[in-house]
Amino acid sequence: MRSVKEMRRVLDRQTGKIEEKKEKLARDSRKLRRLKKELLTSKKAQVIIHEASKATQERLKIRLSDIVSMGMGSVFDHPYELGVDLKTSRGRVEAFLSFERDGHSFKKPASSVGLGAVDVAAANLRMTAWALSNPRPRNVIIMDEPFKHLKGREYPAKAAEMLREVSSKLGLQIIMVSHDPELIEGADHVIGLHQNKKTGISKIVS
Repeated sequence: MRSVKEMRRVLDRQTGKIEEKKEKLARDSRKLRRLKKELLTSKKAQVIIHEASKATQERLKIRLSDIVSMGMGSVFDHPYELGVDLKTSRGRVEAFLSFERDGHSFKKPASSVGLGAVDVAAANLRMTAWALSNPRPRNVIIMDEPFKHLKGREYPAKAAEMLREVSSKLGLQIIMVSHDPELIEGADHVIGLHQNKKTGISKIVS
C-alpha cells in the first residue's frame, strides 16, 4: 500500500496538471473570443468594402454613360446612348457596353448600329478614361484616324467640334492623324505630311 506521503505527492501532481489545464483552457477561451471578435470585425469590413465598391461602380457607370452619351449627342441628331453593365468576375470588375435608343439595346453595335457611331463612342471612351485616371497621365492623347467610318460631310465636322470642346474643357491636347478634310479644318494646327511610296519615309510638306 502507498504511504500517505506518496498519495499526497500523486494528488499534488494531479492537482498541478488540473491547474495547468485550467490555465490552458482559459488562454484558449481568451484566444477564441479574440478570434470571434476579429471575424466579426472582418465581416463588417467586408460589408463596408462591398457597399463602397458598389457605390463606386455605380458612380463610374453613370459617369461613363453620361459623358459618352453627351459626346454622341453632339455629333448625331438622333443619337444612341451608351449602356454600361458592370459585373464582378474572379475578383475583377468587367464592363459590358451596349448602345441604347428608343427602348432597344444593341449588344453588338459594330454590326447592328454602324461603325461610325462606334468610332465616336470609342473616342469619347478614351478621353473619359483619361479624365477618370488617378493619377492622370500626361495630358496628351494620340489618335490615328479615329473617325474613319464616320460618313457624310456634317458628321466629321461635328466630331471635330466635339474634340475641340472636350479638349478645351479637360485641358487635353489631342494629336490626330487624319485624311478627312472636315476633321483637318477643325484642328488648331495642321502639319501636312507626304509619304514616299518607295522608301516609306514621310516628310513635312506644310
